[in-house]
Amino acid sequence: MAKHVTGWGRVHLVERLAKTEDAEIKEWLLREGFRNSVMYEYLAYIAATTGGLNDALHQLIQDPLDREVAKHGVRKLAQHI
Repeated sequence: MAKHVTGWGRVHLVERLAKTEDAEIKEWLLREGFRNSVMYEYLAYIAATTGGLNDALHQLIQDPLDREVAKHGVRKLAQHI
């Protein structure tokens, strides 16, 4: 459902996904879950932590560059600096 809403609807639904263990949901959170029409900052932390941004960035050291993860990861980090 969170994939199909924007604005406050997405903010509230993604907040409820913060403790998910579902790998598919985590992947979506990492790559797209922070996007909303209010402010990315509302969801950036949840998307980064639940989506496993730290692990994804460490994986970049070992695997070929995943440009999508790198691009979104840098954007998320920049928002919190």
